[in-house]
Amino acid sequence: MIKLIAFLLGILVGLLWRRQLRPLLFERWQALSLLPIIFLACLLPYWFNRFWPELIWTSDRKLLISLIAFQYLLGLLFLALNCFRITLPGKTGRAFRPPVRWFHRAALVLTGCGLIAEAAVLLSNHGYMPISANYLNGLGDPAAVAGFQNQAFYLKQLIDSQTRLKWLGQIWHWDFLLRFKLSNFPYVSPAEVLTAAGLFATGLSQFFKRDDFIKSSRLKS
Repeated sequence: MIKLIAFLLGILVGLLWRRQLRPLLFERWQALSLLPIIFLACLLPYWFNRFWPELIWTSDRKLLISLIAFQYLLGLLFLALNCFRITLPGKTGRAFRPPVRWFHRAALVLTGCGLIAEAAVLLSNHGYMPISANYLNGLGDPAAVAGFQNQAFYLKQLIDSQTRLKWLGQIWHWDFLLRFKLSNFPYVSPAEVLTAAGLFATGLSQFFKRDDFIKSSRLKS
């Protein structure tokens, strides 16, 4: 949710800045048909947990790990296609598509770094997102505390001595996530923040023009 809000906030800032609707056409983007597939891939773990839980909650978590890897690979493929203007086999591309400027690429690379960090911490911990043990201090329900201690909470586990890449887990406490109903969990991962920052920059960069940077460099000189 926070990542979607960051992207939309970037677009909103761009709209207020430029007061133009044309950037919303995303004319520089390609492979937009991948977006609904990526959305569905993100829902697969939840669907399996709801309808076929016995398939993902195995001892080795192979299917869960595969589903998570699949969604991140699709996301990185989409970013690569747009960052480096890669043409898929059998696709000619649109000749009139505007060129990808360095500031568009920078925003996409930042987003990609965040996604790689998210995938690394999830896949290295068997599909679970490590969460801060301090979260238990704010829980008043003994059943909820026991659930966390037994690592029964869906796709999250408490950070312990066995946790890998714990510094990329959900260790930052943000109260406003609950206050503004942006999430039902008050902790966020540095990797998620990096992805959100990249998505904000991606949304905003649609409104940038090459002349903006030329003018600013002339003013400095």
